[in-house]
Amino acid sequence: MRWNMCLCSPGWTGPGCHSAVCELPCANSGRCVGPDTCQSPSDYTGPQCLTREYQQRAPNNHTAKYNF
Repeated sequence: MRWNMCLCSPGWTGPGCHSAVCELPCANSGRCVGPDTCQSPSDYTGPQCLTREYQQRAPNNHTAKYNF
């Protein structure tokens, strides 16, 4: 280890070890927020943000979600 450099725990990198590492990339504008953990945008779900989620207004005025 060098002076003034961090030795990061597995799953973390960068200055101060504040950047998470996702071995598989987060898709559809998802963000890597923890080791191998993607935060998906509101219309996607799943480990890599690959599953599209559609919302549709039902006749009874409730919202139904569908995964495709």
